[in-house]
Amino acid sequence: MVKNVVTLFLDANILLDFYRLGKDDIKVIKQLVALIDEDEIRFYSNMLLEDEVWRARDRVVATSLRD
Repeated sequence: MVKNVVTLFLDANILLDFYRLGKDDIKVIKQLVALIDEDEIRFYSNMLLEDEVWRARDRVVATSLRD
């Protein structure tokens, strides 16, 4: 049986939203990670995306903690 795998590429702003989420959303993030680990979802990234997320991460976390 052939396994259907979903291909996923997220914009940097969507990835940064993970740092803005509350406690209720951690369960959803864990489910997403599990699906990636089980090869149900293939998450693609590139250096531009990673650089953009790392550059903005501290600012987003600081803003979330302040709010």
